[in-house]
Amino acid sequence: MIPTINLANSLTIGGNSSLIVGTKWNSADKTTNAVLSGSDYVVTANNSTYEFARTVRNNLTLDGGGGKFYCECLVGTVTGGDCFFGLLLTANTITSGANAFGGANTYAAWRNSGTTVQNNITNNAIALPWIAGSILGLAIDGVNNKVWVSLDGSYPIAGDPVAGTNPVWFSFPSGSFAVVFGTDNNAGSDELTLKTSTADLTYTPPAGFTAGLP
Repeated sequence: MIPTINLANSLTIGGNSSLIVGTKWNSADKTTNAVLSGSDYVVTANNSTYEFARTVRNNLTLDGGGGKFYCECLVGTVTGGDCFFGLLLTANTITSGANAFGGANTYAAWRNSGTTVQNNITNNAIALPWIAGSILGLAIDGVNNKVWVSLDGSYPIAGDPVAGTNPVWFSFPSGSFAVVFGTDNNAGSDELTLKTSTADLTYTPPAGFTAGLP
């Protein structure tokens, strides 16, 4: 049974809109076998089925055409098949874990397949072979509608959040987004710890980006 999804309190990406971002994984916005721990900062997803978890969003609105933010995920256990992290429109109705990725309004970076998906279209061949101990980063520019993904402090395809060049994702529908983690239908499990406070970050945010997810 999929829990009721809480679509309130979200992250809006838009040139003339506000940006609200989240802090923890949402216990009411995940599949059954995506298990939360560590005060809901840690998600462990069982890859034997399609699993996902989205972040809780608070009500902090950042005016002035959006904002620029940076957060990280620490990779823990890696025993399963392919999995992804990225952004998902909160208005998407999730009826199964499989619907959390690969469909409309999904922005996913895949570990094993080496691709990123933008709104149901594969837009880049990007190698992100994260392992236990890896740090995944998201640099979110809600002013210019661009998002960069990093692995251990390195941005693929010569991405540069400071210069605003070569983002992984750059075309968004209107509406609110949340950070998402999901697994493919393979054996094993994968674990991510969401790092949303300045003290917890491993890497310095790009210049002009706020550390964490307020």
